[in-house]
Order: sequence, then structure tokens, then C-alpha cells
Amino acid sequence: MAFSVPVLIDSVPVDGVVVADVSIRDPFGRALHTSAVEFTSANTFDQLLGLSVQPSPALLSEGFGQRESLRVTGRFALAGAVDLSGPGHGVGYRSSDENVAVVTPDGQLVARANGETTVEVEYGGFAEEVLVIVDSSAHLDALELLPPGASIPRVGDSLGLRLEGILSDGRRVDLTPGAIGTIWSTSDAATLTVSSNGTATAHRAGSATVFAEHAGRIASLLVDALDGPPEIRLQAPRTVQAGTTLTLRALANDDVRVDYVEFQVDGVPAARDSEAPYEL
Repeated sequence: MAFSVPVLIDSVPVDGVVVADVSIRDPFGRALHTSAVEFTSANTFDQLLGLSVQPSPALLSEGFGQRESLRVTGRFALAGAVDLSGPGHGVGYRSSDENVAVVTPDGQLVARANGETTVEVEYGGFAEEVLVIVDSSAHLDALELLPPGASIPRVGDSLGLRLEGILSDGRRVDLTPGAIGTIWSTSDAATLTVSSNGTATAHRAGSATVFAEHAGRIASLLVDALDGPPEIRLQAPRTVQAGTTLTLRALANDDVRVDYVEFQVDGVPAARDSEAPYEL
């Protein structure tokens, strides 16, 4: 037997505890009770769906000893995006060429000599590789904000933007994280806001320009925040006895608001309800 219980919060905290008390009773009145305790940080409770690492590729242009922290994000089924950067999270790091750059146990890149190396980041059975470029003679020629034609499909949704630096030799490096000196801003914070790591969130339908500044250069990108279409699902019992009342319920939502729900029978309007729960 399986069942689910709805929660009244946007996401399940990664450091929470779930206590379940279950009782089952048969037709003869006999009852059986059991209970379980589960930590939401356990992989058995919340499945890891993927892993991402920034910046990638990473540029170390200040010579021997320069340090730069990697930002590791795990995407979980319930908790969503969780920051796994820094010590104490169980993330593993390994550099393929420690003569070029080493990586500390807490995810800091340390430059040793000009060249390129690959750093492998592993967590929970997932692995990602980051190209690390150490070049003390590298010069930043231009910036580019991606993706072109960016749009957020619904109010309340988010979109990850990416800032790429174009070096004098044509190579491209990831300059997205705010931790490496990139400053993000927007022309209209009422329409959308942008985080220090380039995640744009829509607050109302419209358009706004996002700016990213790095090393004295500025890139901009127009981002459209769209009014997504409403979503609706009809809920009804599978069977109904003759002579009883049949209640139909519409589960409707919209990223802005729901004005009304209209019920139709064979294409003919039968009723209109402007307040939840929407029932016929």
C-alpha cells in the first residue's frame, strides 16, 4: 500500500525530520500501528536528479597561487536546487593534472602553472567535469550574456542566465558566478530580479534588461517574462449511484490569477464559478 500527503510549504527543507504515525484497522476492529522517522537529508528520502558546477570552463589568470571556489549545485526531486559547495557536504574533487591546478577538499581551485586541466566533481553517484584554464597572459576582450532571446514562461518561474567571457585568443570562459567578481542587475526589479549567480525570476508579465558587469565591461540581455496559460484539471468520482448528487470539481490555477471557471456540458455553458473551490 502506498499513499502521499500534501505539504503546505513550497519545498521540503534539506535538514528536516519527518515523523509518520500510521494506523490500519480491519472490518473486525483489529488495529495495527506503526511509525517511522526519516531525515529529509537522506538520499533514500529525496532522490538526487542531477549535478551542476560553476564556473565551467574556469579561468585562473592571475598566476601561481590564485584561488577560485567552485559552486556545486545538486538538483533533488523534493528540495529542488541545493547548494553543495564548501566543506562538509561529501562532494569529491579531483584534478587530472595537479602540475597545472590543484583542487582542495572544499572545492577551491589553486593555480600552479600555465596550462589546462580537468577537474572531476562527484556527489551521490553523479559526476561532472570542469575544464580549468590557467593562463597568466590571458586578456578579456568581450562579454556575452546567454541565452539569446531569453524568456521566462510563467510569472514566478526562474531562468538561469550565463555570462561568458571571450578571451583575446578566442577561448570562452564562464564568468557567471558572483563569487568571481560578476555584478548582476536589472532595469526593472518589479518585473524581474536577478540573483548574484545569474538566476532571473519573473514577478509580473513584461520585459526587463539584465546587466552583468565583470572587470569593467558590461553585457546586457533583454529578458521577456511571459504570462503563462492557465492550467485546469477536472476532478470527479469514478462511479456514481443513481439518484445521488454528482459533484464536479475543477482544479484551476494561473500564474497571475483565475477570474472564473466555466463548466460546459456537451459544449453548452452550464455554470460559472469565480471562487475556489470551483464546483458544479
